[in-house]
Amino acid sequence: MADLPGDGVRLRPRGMATLGTALIFASAGLLSQNGLAKLSFGLTALVLGASAGWVLYRCWRAERADREVLRAAAALVGHDPVPAVLTGDDLALLYARAGCV
Repeated sequence: MADLPGDGVRLRPRGMATLGTALIFASAGLLSQNGLAKLSFGLTALVLGASAGWVLYRCWRAERADREVLRAAAALVGHDPVPAVLTGDDLALLYARAGCV
């Protein structure tokens, strides 16, 4: 499974929202009086929590991979006398060798 660039930034808010929804369902299950409702809310909270955990894990992996790429770029062009600037797909500055900017 390859990570797409920018996955961590784009998906983290959705993962946090899903986790919040899981907590709401878990709370509703705890406050419910009916046994079947407790089970339904609990299973829904479990599924939502697992999916939120997976999304947040993938975000963490994508961000870690991005940091590795930046470290490799810094090691490659860090001592080069030619100015070097690395930007992302959205032209945001990711790395600039000291003295370039």
